[in-house]
Amino acid sequence: MLAKGAFRVGATLALGDKGGQVADELVGGGGSNSIKMLRKALEGAISDLISRDQNDIQRFIVFVDDLDRLEPPIAVMVLELLKNIFNINHCVFVVAIDYQVVVKGLKDKFGEQSESNEWEFRAFFDKIIQLPFMMPMTAYNINKYIEGLLEEISFFNKSEMRVMKDSKLSDAVRMTVGANPRALKRLINSLSLILMHRQEIISNSSNQKGEDEWVIKQMLVALVCFQISFPKIYELLLISPVFYSWDDSFVNKVTGPKIRD
Repeated sequence: MLAKGAFRVGATLALGDKGGQVADELVGGGGSNSIKMLRKALEGAISDLISRDQNDIQRFIVFVDDLDRLEPPIAVMVLELLKNIFNINHCVFVVAIDYQVVVKGLKDKFGEQSESNEWEFRAFFDKIIQLPFMMPMTAYNINKYIEGLLEEISFFNKSEMRVMKDSKLSDAVRMTVGANPRALKRLINSLSLILMHRQEIISNSSNQKGEDEWVIKQMLVALVCFQISFPKIYELLLISPVFYSWDDSFVNKVTGPKIRD
């Protein structure tokens, strides 16, 4: 029963839009009792596993992810309930959350966040999170990360990858999509889809190989970056691809003529 319940909650939260329903069941349908039952079941299962002679594992790590995909007030309620199981023996709980998102759920308790009440918001999480760790978003090499992702999907061949390391394409990605790993992964997923379904764009759009093919691939990366980060500009490029010819006449077609006094 425990395994089925955990699988259902995990699968549902992954869908995002259904996460609130699960949280409502947990919070509204006798939340405290549900957590007590969950705690008792976890403690019993772990105690049984630890005590087995054939088992040499002494610690379990439980990952709690995607809470920030819930509505912030519901995410806070779930956290308050889950804190009751965070001190189970032989267990380490790793909670991955976007603090800036979840903290919005405390507005009803503490009001709008400000310098004067910042400590109250922090204190709430300090009671739940014993060892906070901020992901070092600026510490890792973004260029290498992007290059590695492109290499994984074989978007560039080996010779092109060597050129890629010396190009400004990684800088262009960083200035559009940004440095968030999830956003970068979304970019790679889009490029992978293009690679699978529109291979002829890369392979057959030019009779020449080598430099022309390399330029086309760079353009694809740049255009997908624009599509993700600046959708309105991307729509304008679809209307008029020769962007350097945009003039007042084109602007008027897009925005409508200015109203004169």
